[in-house]
Amino acid sequence: MPRPRKETLSPAVGTKLRKRDNPDFVGSSFYVPKGVNIRFDRALLTLKALGMDVDRSDILTVLMERFTESVEAAEKQGIDGTLTEDGVADLQDMVAAAGGEMSVVQTASMHGMKELLKKQAAQMRQEVDHLKEVHDGQVELLQKEIAALTQLLPDDLKKKVAEMESNA
Repeated sequence: MPRPRKETLSPAVGTKLRKRDNPDFVGSSFYVPKGVNIRFDRALLTLKALGMDVDRSDILTVLMERFTESVEAAEKQGIDGTLTEDGVADLQDMVAAAGGEMSVVQTASMHGMKELLKKQAAQMRQEVDHLKEVHDGQVELLQKEIAALTQLLPDDLKKKVAEMESNA
């Protein structure tokens, strides 16, 4: 049984023209696996049963807009509109998911893991730098303390300490 026709138009279209008659809209055809198409239709019918009347083109418009924004954001990360290495990697992940190499969930999960690893690496670098500063400060302090204590030693012990240091 065919799907019933919508009785109202989407707010993006306005009230005067249907999308098909509106010169600001263009028709596009996409080939998707049958299983995806059936699940998509089922999801739209579920939304309709909940009182949300949304058609395919509304959903696809949002998805296409978000993808476009992601590409544009990645371009802005680079210098003079060129993509950064991270931007290219993110887009490659998206395109791979769109091409069926990975699911969108897998891609999002990988992106999230990559971001988490970047944050952890940055934190570890900060901790290592901090520990290095602390270590260098402690070494400097110990050297000063040894020099001060050496000054307090009698001359004959100073000679013995110097001999021990040269033999070590």
